[in-house]
Amino acid sequence: MFHSPRALPTPKEDCILSAYNIALTAELLGMGSCFVSLAQQAISTSGPCKDAIGIPRADVAHAVLILGYPKRPFLRPAPRPEVDIRIA
Repeated sequence: MFHSPRALPTPKEDCILSAYNIALTAELLGMGSCFVSLAQQAISTSGPCKDAIGIPRADVAHAVLILGYPKRPFLRPAPRPEVDIRIA
């Protein structure tokens, strides 16, 4: 979970960028990742949830990311349209 006090200049952006970099790194290590926005919203709005997890009540959860190794290997990439890039 990525959380921060509200007093920082860009708390949401910092947390989301950190979480995304961890998701990219996990991919390089052969792991899968998933952002759980419902958990992020629940934790941000519930004092008892924050207490159970151990984060300060004044903090806001900006991202929740789960990581794990896939049970089965990924066999094919997602279909992507061809892109024609021209640099002028």
